[in-house]
Amino acid sequence: MNFMRDKKHPPTEQAAEQSGAVFGFEEFWSKIYGKYKHYFDAINDLICLGNEIVEAAEKNASEPVANVICALTRATMSGACEAVLLCGNGCGTGAMKIVRGMYESRWMAEYLRRNPEEAKDYLEFSKVLLWRRLKWAEEYKANSVPPEALEKAEADYKQVRGQFTDSNGKVRHQWCKKSIGSIAKEIGREKEYELPYSIACSIHHGNFEGLAAQWVSGEGAATPNVPPSKDWVKRALTAAWANLWFALNTLNDAFGLDYSKNLEASHKDFVRVGTEQEPGK
Repeated sequence: MNFMRDKKHPPTEQAAEQSGAVFGFEEFWSKIYGKYKHYFDAINDLICLGNEIVEAAEKNASEPVANVICALTRATMSGACEAVLLCGNGCGTGAMKIVRGMYESRWMAEYLRRNPEEAKDYLEFSKVLLWRRLKWAEEYKANSVPPEALEKAEADYKQVRGQFTDSNGKVRHQWCKKSIGSIAKEIGREKEYELPYSIACSIHHGNFEGLAAQWVSGEGAATPNVPPSKDWVKRALTAAWANLWFALNTLNDAFGLDYSKNLEASHKDFVRVGTEQEPGK
């Protein structure tokens, strides 16, 4: 996942050497990297450190909860890569949608670290979801479902549905009884839930606040803020870095690894980046 800094070919040279189809705004790459170089570099360095930490954890992951926490951390790290790709192409609001998912995967990992007994529900709810998906496909003839596959899914569903049935006899729609807001509060991330996560949700769901993020105001009129744009890039990179950093701390604590000093140094470097004057200002 180390894709940001190719020491042989700086960003200004890479574009000239590419041939064939280019998916993105090639002419924008050097501009946005020049403006937010320290942010891009910091998140790239953290992804590299994350690869090392996840690989170390996976060697010792034997219990189901350990495997789930590793997988959730990898999902958070993939989100960081996706956010960088979007930011590098001037799609900051798109990156914020990815960041929203990073909050959730990171919070879920920390919640399960503190409540390992709930990992069984996390895993077995997949049987509820599969049964619902296959029933939907069968009902709407969206796909041909082999009878034996449906029978197996239904048997698995009947085996676990009691775990997820409420007092009214209804099977709930998520693996955990608690909402994502309750989970964030329980692990001490309530303030994140109330503001940065909430803003990312607005952008994702397209309420008026989220819609307004897609426009810019100037000279008394609002105009669409179409990609590539520098808007939201810094905020998305900062949130992506923070989510990954917290996720790696969860993994480090869950496995008793020896990366606390590395993570502390990464945090100090990023704080310094945030206080430095941006290029071109």
